[in-house]
Amino acid sequence: MDFGDDLTRSLFDAILKENNLKLGSFRTKALRKVYFRSFQRKALVIPEDLQTLGVEDDDLHPGRKKWTLSFFLPRGSYGTMLIKRLTLKPDKG
Repeated sequence: MDFGDDLTRSLFDAILKENNLKLGSFRTKALRKVYFRSFQRKALVIPEDLQTLGVEDDDLHPGRKKWTLSFFLPRGSYGTMLIKRLTLKPDKG
């Protein structure tokens, strides 16, 4: 693995040690065929054209409501993460 800097490498090594793993633990036949294309993603993404299209009874879950939204996110962003943040319950601490 290539790391962008020494800090990232040392954090990675610390996580492996904390979990009693070695880098070689990931060298298996199954993983040799796997390739993940990596690219940098923005840490903060603001959805464009976010609209609430309505709240109504949920036809799949009786007694619950469904919230219909429309939005646009740039390529490489995850809509599921936006939904999780929109439905996050405030901490009751």
